[in-house]
Amino acid sequence: QVGTPCTAGVLLGSYSEDPEFEVLTRALAEGMTPVMSYWKSTDMLWLDGRGPNGDGPCEEDTALCGAAPQFYNFRVDDL
Repeated sequence: QVGTPCTAGVLLGSYSEDPEFEVLTRALAEGMTPVMSYWKSTDMLWLDGRGPNGDGPCEEDTALCGAAPQFYNFRVDDL
Protein backbone atom coordinates (compact mmCIF):
# COMPACT_ATOMS: atom_id res chain seq x y z
CA GLN A 1 0.00 0.00 0.00
CA VAL A 2 1.29 3.40 -0.89
CA GLY A 3 2.91 5.13 2.07
CA THR A 4 2.89 2.00 4.21
CA PRO A 5 6.09 0.03 4.78
CA CYS A 6 5.91 -3.65 3.92
CA THR A 7 8.90 -5.57 5.22
CA ALA A 8 9.27 -9.37 5.00
CA GLY A 9 12.25 -11.77 5.55
CA VAL A 10 13.43 -15.35 6.07
CA LEU A 11 16.93 -16.79 6.29
CA LEU A 12 17.32 -20.40 5.22
CA GLY A 13 20.65 -21.60 3.93
CA SER A 14 19.43 -25.17 3.60
CA TYR A 15 16.52 -27.36 4.62
CA SER A 16 17.45 -31.03 4.87
CA GLU A 17 13.83 -32.17 5.34
CA ASP A 18 12.93 -31.10 1.79
CA PRO A 19 15.16 -32.27 -1.07
CA GLU A 20 13.40 -29.78 -3.37
CA PHE A 21 14.56 -26.82 -1.28
CA GLU A 22 17.37 -26.08 -3.73
CA VAL A 23 14.81 -25.97 -6.58
CA LEU A 24 12.88 -23.32 -4.67
CA THR A 25 16.09 -21.44 -3.91
CA ARG A 26 17.01 -21.36 -7.62
CA ALA A 27 13.50 -20.26 -8.61
CA LEU A 28 13.64 -17.36 -6.14
CA ALA A 29 17.12 -16.42 -7.36
CA GLU A 30 15.75 -16.34 -10.92
CA GLY A 31 13.05 -13.88 -9.92
CA MET A 32 10.05 -15.87 -8.72
CA THR A 33 7.87 -13.75 -6.43
CA PRO A 34 7.13 -15.31 -3.04
CA VAL A 35 3.45 -15.08 -2.12
CA MET A 36 1.67 -15.92 1.11
CA SER A 37 -2.05 -16.36 1.45
CA TYR A 38 -4.44 -17.36 4.20
CA TRP A 39 -7.48 -19.51 3.44
CA LYS A 40 -10.28 -20.68 5.66
CA SER A 41 -12.56 -23.18 3.96
CA THR A 42 -13.97 -26.67 4.19
CA ASP A 43 -13.02 -27.30 0.54
CA MET A 44 -9.22 -26.97 0.50
CA LEU A 45 -7.99 -30.57 0.32
CA TRP A 46 -7.04 -29.94 -3.32
CA LEU A 47 -4.31 -27.71 -1.89
CA ASP A 48 -3.26 -29.27 1.42
CA GLY A 49 -4.86 -32.74 1.37
CA ARG A 50 -3.00 -36.05 1.41
CA GLY A 51 -2.49 -35.97 -2.38
CA PRO A 52 -1.63 -38.90 -4.67
CA ASN A 53 1.42 -39.92 -2.63
CA GLY A 54 -0.37 -39.67 0.72
CA ASP A 55 2.23 -37.29 2.17
CA GLY A 56 0.08 -34.14 2.39
CA PRO A 57 -0.59 -32.55 5.79
CA CYS A 58 -4.41 -32.75 6.00
CA GLU A 59 -6.86 -35.65 6.00
CA GLU A 60 -9.97 -33.50 6.35
CA ASP A 61 -11.04 -29.87 6.05
CA THR A 62 -12.30 -28.49 9.33
CA ALA A 63 -11.86 -24.73 8.68
CA LEU A 64 -10.77 -24.38 12.32
CA CYS A 65 -8.46 -21.46 11.66
CA GLY A 66 -7.78 -18.32 13.60
CA ALA A 67 -9.59 -15.12 12.72
CA ALA A 68 -6.51 -13.62 11.04
CA PRO A 69 -2.96 -14.71 10.27
CA GLN A 70 0.10 -13.02 11.68
CA PHE A 71 3.10 -12.68 9.40
CA TYR A 72 5.93 -10.63 10.83
CA ASN A 73 9.67 -9.96 10.64
CA PHE A 74 9.94 -10.91 6.95
CA ARG A 75 12.69 -9.59 4.67
CA VAL A 76 13.92 -10.48 1.16
CA ASP A 77 17.64 -9.83 0.65
CA ASP A 78 20.25 -10.77 -1.90
CA LEU A 79 22.47 -13.60 -0.73
